[in-house]
Amino acid sequence: MKPTIAMLLTMLLTMLLLPLPAASAELSLRVQHRRPSAAVLIDGGNRLCVANRRSGTLSLVDVAARRVSEKQIGQQLSDMVALPGSDRLLVSDFAGGAVIVVKHLVDGLRIVDRVDVAAWPESIAVSENGDFVCVASLWSHRLTILSRDSFVAAKDAGLQKLHQIDLPFAPRAMAFVDSTRVVVADSFGGRLAIVDCVAGTKTAEHELPIHNVRDLAVGDDGRLYLTCQRLNPKGYADREDIHWGILIENEILAIDIAALIGGDGQRSLNPERIALGGPGEG
Repeated sequence: MKPTIAMLLTMLLTMLLLPLPAASAELSLRVQHRRPSAAVLIDGGNRLCVANRRSGTLSLVDVAARRVSEKQIGQQLSDMVALPGSDRLLVSDFAGGAVIVVKHLVDGLRIVDRVDVAAWPESIAVSENGDFVCVASLWSHRLTILSRDSFVAAKDAGLQKLHQIDLPFAPRAMAFVDSTRVVVADSFGGRLAIVDCVAGTKTAEHELPIHNVRDLAVGDDGRLYLTCQRLNPKGYADREDIHWGILIENEILAIDIAALIGGDGQRSLNPERIALGGPGEG
């Protein structure tokens, strides 16, 4: 089972609370507000790398030895992904307006490149083969598409900026639906856009009566799953409607990818609604 961000962050917190071995007693980490924003297991699960939004640092956790080291790489780290087929991590710096390429070595972390993107980058998505990297910039309403055509594993080469696309909404969650197309979700409303990374154009747009889309994932059944909330315009912000889930619902939508790519509008998508929680347990 693929570990979730919540599972990885829980693992990190647990290890930090456990007594450390005597060998790591000399380790001195600066006391500061870190606020972990993303985590990636590396080296076959032997080490956990955590991006910290408030401190701009990467925490590197040796899982077996329960040792933690830290490296300052930016200002406000908002997301982090592993670049497939390489020993690189891609980290978005929200305040710095850049994607930082970090190489993980046996003895620590090393910055090998820094690519400027649209202001306020919030999230990163990488295609399965690693050829395309998409960076969603929240407040500038833009999507930056990078390519690693010039990336050579044996050298510390960087990423190439291909396109920068203006979007009609503030993007956050993203997922590649095939090797060249990515679906981008509105952070606050229910709009979805399909973007062709090769051409650098939007190929389809949809709008659903939902909001707060926070994650997207492609299932083995050929459907796109997204977590969201749905507000009932006829509900009231009182105890009864909130308790019974009448005012707002937490749910997962399952959408056929073929309809998402080729269809137009909510009716063509015909999403399946999967409710989360129940009365008193939102």
